[in-house]
Amino acid sequence: MNSTSSDFSSVFLEISLPSSIVRDLDFLSLNLKKMFAGQSADINGFTAGLVRIMEWSKVRPPADNNSASAAWTARYGGLPEFGGTLICQNTEQELMLSLDAENVVYMGSWRSLQPGQEEHGGIFSIEDSSSGKMLVLDTGLAKQQIQLPESEGLTWGSVAGFLQGIQIEKPTQLEAEESQPPPPAPVKGLPVLPTSPNKPDVERFPDATPTILAKPAKRQLPPVSPLSENADRKPAPVERPVMINPKTWQCTCGSKNTEQFCPKCGSKKPAPVVEQKSAPAQPAVCKQCGVALSIGARFCRNCGTEVRG
Repeated sequence: MNSTSSDFSSVFLEISLPSSIVRDLDFLSLNLKKMFAGQSADINGFTAGLVRIMEWSKVRPPADNNSASAAWTARYGGLPEFGGTLICQNTEQELMLSLDAENVVYMGSWRSLQPGQEEHGGIFSIEDSSSGKMLVLDTGLAKQQIQLPESEGLTWGSVAGFLQGIQIEKPTQLEAEESQPPPPAPVKGLPVLPTSPNKPDVERFPDATPTILAKPAKRQLPPVSPLSENADRKPAPVERPVMINPKTWQCTCGSKNTEQFCPKCGSKKPAPVVEQKSAPAQPAVCKQCGVALSIGARFCRNCGTEVRG
């Protein structure tokens, strides 16, 4: 933590701490330590001390040689347009308040700086509810809400409001048009045709072809197949198969005939071969008990009689 403090000293502005604010910081840190630990705390005194510290954070007087306390140090850093962070530290604990551009606190945090207790602490904020002001404590693992007494000075911002305030607005159409550079002045002696926003600029020269300054949109044309050498030739006719007479038969001498006898060698037309469909094989039956036998079985599975071919 010492290295962090030394880094802050070169970037943040040191703030003077009056003795009353030092007492409020001690009381505020003590009650935050109890509340983050789940113990009871003085809510009324916590609220009054928080209001005084918030009012002091808006002024932030610079540090002088007559500092009220050497135990606590305070530093502030930020930008006027975006707000900043007020860091108050001593050797045991650290209290941070985040302020927006209007110097309104919207988030705070507290943590212990004692060895072995660095993780003890969390973030706190104040939210408005139907029942009044609520103190919301977030340790990163759990959240708890504590009802606060009414206080006019307890005006608290929100993280969403802070982020919305620093969003950079987009330039309007008029600002965008004003930011565009003016068109170039025409060259003397060279006539230039008037341009329109939807047409490409064309410059005409006396002895030259028109030059298009804006590239036209490319059109995708369907692919064209290259012409072949036989493009002008007619396609060859397709040869159709010649039907053969089903009564034609070929003799053993090689001649094809349609009659009953071959006129070349006198052989008789052979009789057509009739394909005989074989009947499905029936399972064998045991001769002893009549039970169907399994294919390839040597003994009956019912009576044990040996199967003989």
